[in-house]
Amino acid sequence: MGMRIRNLARKKDRILLQPTFKLSFEGEAKHTLVDQIDAILLRFISERNSLTEAAKAAGISYRNAWGRINALESNLGEQIVEKKVGGREGGGARLTESGLALLKQFRRVRKYLFDALEDREFWEHISYKLSARNRIKGRVVEVQRG
Repeated sequence: MGMRIRNLARKKDRILLQPTFKLSFEGEAKHTLVDQIDAILLRFISERNSLTEAAKAAGISYRNAWGRINALESNLGEQIVEKKVGGREGGGARLTESGLALLKQFRRVRKYLFDALEDREFWEHISYKLSARNRIKGRVVEVQRG
């Protein structure tokens, strides 16, 4: 999705704006608990029932995947992934109910934000004076259904 907006300083110039965001969930101490890579990893675990395959699909190392899962579980204080050690029958991994709920909530918020970004009527009525100095940085601290 791209929008062309008129630069107020020079009317004949046009700038293509692409709204984007990086979603993460923070804890009370204001540090990131769950980020987009964690959500991607959880999604692939739920689809493939394998931490190894999920790590490959997410484009991260197996060690990084283990570290992320351990950090999530430590920070949240509950088990997110049920792991089965390999052997003759092979290992596996699947999301617990808490893991499924976390992934569902992350997807819900992400969809809500994408829906807001796709609201063309809103974006058509916005006009910014753009320059190299004028950048908008923000943090979503609460989302309410309205």
